[in-house]
Amino acid sequence: MTAPHLKTKYLREEEEDPTCSNPCCFFCTMKQSDPTIRSSRLAKCFKEMPLFDDEEHVLVLSGLWNIAMTHPDDPEFPSLGIFECMANFINKALANPDWLLKDQNIYIPYYAAHIIGSYTMNKPEFAEKAAKSGVIPPLLDLLRGKLTWVEQRVAVRALGHLASYDRTIEYVAKFETQVVESSMNLASTCLDVVYTNLIRIKSEERKSRRLVKYQCDLLTRGAIVGVEMENRKAEEWASQLQCWSIHLLNCFAMKKLPKSVSLICNKDNNFSFLKDLCSMWGGLINKSSPAGFGLIRILCYSKTARRSVAESKQVVQSLCNLSRSSDDWQYIGIDCLLLLLQDPETKSKVIGIAAPFLVDLVEIRAFRGRTRVGDSIARSLLYTYKSKSNVKDEALMKIWDLKIERKSREGSMSSEELKQRWVSAELLKQQGNERFWFGEVEAAMAKYTDALDLCPLKMRKERVVLYSNRAQCHLLVRNADAAISDCTRALSLCDPVNSHAKSLWRRSQAYDMNGMARESLMDCIVFVDVNGRMKSGKDARIKVPYYAARMISKQMSATWLFSAARSKALFENVDQDGEMDGSNESEEDGGYDATVIKTQSSALGGELKLFFCSCFLFTHAHWLNHKWKKLDEDEVPPKYQSVALVVGVTGIVGNSLAEILPLSDTPGGPWKVYGVARRPRPSWNSDHPIDYIQCDVLNTQEAQSKLSPLRDTTHIFYVTWASHPTEAENIQANSLMLKNVLQSVIPNAPNLQHICLQTGLKHYIGPFESLGKIKPHDSPFCERDMPRLSTPNFYYAQEDILLDEIKRKEGLTWSVHRPGTIFGFSPYSLMNMVGTLWIWAAVDPHAKNEAFNCSNGDVFKWKQLWKVLGEQFDVECAEFEEGLSLQEMMKDKGGVWDEIVRENELCPCKLEEIGFWWFVDAIFSINEPFLASMNKSKEHGFLGFRNTTNAFVSWIDKYKAYKIVP
Repeated sequence: MTAPHLKTKYLREEEEDPTCSNPCCFFCTMKQSDPTIRSSRLAKCFKEMPLFDDEEHVLVLSGLWNIAMTHPDDPEFPSLGIFECMANFINKALANPDWLLKDQNIYIPYYAAHIIGSYTMNKPEFAEKAAKSGVIPPLLDLLRGKLTWVEQRVAVRALGHLASYDRTIEYVAKFETQVVESSMNLASTCLDVVYTNLIRIKSEERKSRRLVKYQCDLLTRGAIVGVEMENRKAEEWASQLQCWSIHLLNCFAMKKLPKSVSLICNKDNNFSFLKDLCSMWGGLINKSSPAGFGLIRILCYSKTARRSVAESKQVVQSLCNLSRSSDDWQYIGIDCLLLLLQDPETKSKVIGIAAPFLVDLVEIRAFRGRTRVGDSIARSLLYTYKSKSNVKDEALMKIWDLKIERKSREGSMSSEELKQRWVSAELLKQQGNERFWFGEVEAAMAKYTDALDLCPLKMRKERVVLYSNRAQCHLLVRNADAAISDCTRALSLCDPVNSHAKSLWRRSQAYDMNGMARESLMDCIVFVDVNGRMKSGKDARIKVPYYAARMISKQMSATWLFSAARSKALFENVDQDGEMDGSNESEEDGGYDATVIKTQSSALGGELKLFFCSCFLFTHAHWLNHKWKKLDEDEVPPKYQSVALVVGVTGIVGNSLAEILPLSDTPGGPWKVYGVARRPRPSWNSDHPIDYIQCDVLNTQEAQSKLSPLRDTTHIFYVTWASHPTEAENIQANSLMLKNVLQSVIPNAPNLQHICLQTGLKHYIGPFESLGKIKPHDSPFCERDMPRLSTPNFYYAQEDILLDEIKRKEGLTWSVHRPGTIFGFSPYSLMNMVGTLWIWAAVDPHAKNEAFNCSNGDVFKWKQLWKVLGEQFDVECAEFEEGLSLQEMMKDKGGVWDEIVRENELCPCKLEEIGFWWFVDAIFSINEPFLASMNKSKEHGFLGFRNTTNAFVSWIDKYKAYKIVP
């Protein structure tokens, strides 16, 4: 049967039927030209329609719904008894389930409540008439959930309108306890309900379930649009349902009704609802919604509620986080904290939590129409202190120094003195920049700190740069809290506030490191807007950097409106087959079809696409309605997008992969990492969050037993090799190792997508034993035009094995990487010198089934690095003698190295474990240029670059940090 709203317009446009025998026919009455007769008949229709059954009733209400939506201020229907009619229809639906399920009567209570809400939206006199007509009790029954969530949505909308007027709040307040409790429950649970009863239902199942089909028809107005559009609309309605519930509570909170305030704060339940409010944000369509933080702000104007807010550390912490965000609701967080600080009874409870956050905001000037915001914050924090000696808290000391002592000190300085301080600060900044680019991050940080101490307070733009630069240093040493603090200070100094692009991006990364997806997302969106307008002009089309798009995509997934509901559904009542246990109640008796099934990933995909577009249409608006919750260790484990098997995890490249893959911003992530190596796990590798597997992959049986269980592997990074005296032995051993790994994993990992194999530039020059015996390819080496040399080479054997094994699994892709000399961090690597990682090739579709050279992208000679090496170890550099053999020179120096280890308290190791002198001799014996072209990688989209000198220094510093070298 066609949905009623598709028929209404057609029926209303028909001429009055002279043969119609129904004296209460609504459509005939609407065609009556005499206004007196029309009014009389309409009043009779509204009075008598609920008293008898007629399958056209749903069409009448659909028509009234359309009229109420388009002409909500028209007094005709409200004056003729439409409110009594709608209330009676709702009561009839609740009292008679059989009638509700007959024909299309199931639509009637939805339309009835919606009509009440539309006519009470703008006119208080209509609202008063509705209240006197008895609409509140049936609406309250819908609010309690006696039907479905779609009726709850329109009921809470109508009650919110009735409660928003002074003339009608008293009518709603008669049911104060029921309204407040039901609204609180609805706001807290509606997302779970919508997800369970609609979003997670498969497309083919929706058509066969009457209640689900009914909800989908309402969402799409009967159009056949597909499950993605249904889910998109459901997300919008769920957001409205939550926001309108909060609005209804807000109406009671604004009246400061003691019972309502007590129920909302709910001290007996550990302020659970106040905590829930912190995760409720305004929706895309609900720009005027106060959202959860808006309700908390209203509560903070009540002395009783302030005490409850102050006693919940989680709520105060959320307000602090909001005050340092770039969301439109930032000012609400600041206002709430100021209200709490200005109350002597609550100040002592919150100042310890709030001061470290607010200290970053004390230099805000104008913000959201307010002036001297930073001064207000400082006064609220310091007004009880007479002198600095009374201040004990570190954060308050900083505010006192900045806002009182330093401001007074600089006020008494001459312009010449201030200029000299500024010049000194600029010099320190330049020195900090130099230290930073040389990889001396902590030294750079110290320079920026000294510059901030000198730079005059009125040089706000200069201080923005200094704070932002220091924040970048904090990011590199993974001190996210300090980076957030410095970025916030930089953004507070801006005019307007939150308009410095680099600080926004850096704070977004820091929030991401702390797992604060919502704050990270907002900063990233504002960064895109500020950065785009700064580079392209105000009216130009904004270009979104790839790294920002990647961050937005990641955080949108984490902050999806139904993310918490999805997590609950995935990990509640799961049976052994992975299916969810559910129940089917009979539809004939009016019950709900609540069969629980597997979640559909497509339900998320469409929402993210829509939301991604919306991000740039409504930049830094407060509509982010996505509920997010950081998972504790004892809660739902994280869901990984990719699972890496790194074979050779204690080598240079393997160790770097183990360090970088688990990071939050690594492409293709979040990554789970299995690390395989022959030796026991070393201490310098133990802090990487990987599953370490000690396995000798040369042993076929051991490889099978330890690697075949890794069924969730999606990517293999093969970055190991075994050295033997002859190339024939190299081919035999390394071929067997690779074959053991591939034959253990490929048949057992159903989701395996890509295999990365590391070889090297000996692909172009041949093995070391062949140097001088065969003619190598001419440099620079190119992947496309240089065939294999006519000499045995274990690299060739490995590539053949790789290509042969991947044929056994359809869709499996590969990439081969050919670096030159590698230097990096790993005392267990044969080539102990920087690596370029293969993550790009593993996740980028343009890199599938290709071989790539790999180099830093610059050109250097070894002799240019000797001076750098000498400076790092504080030794004198000597000329390198031609024909000198390091292997010969170092063969009897084991005892000397042991003494160095003891004197400098280094990590115990043998000289032969950290230095492979024969390999260095072989490298230095190559007289021809040893250059590889990176053109192919660049053409495929990889533009990575490393400064070799800086990289050389940074890796030496890491060796020193791990006490490998003195």
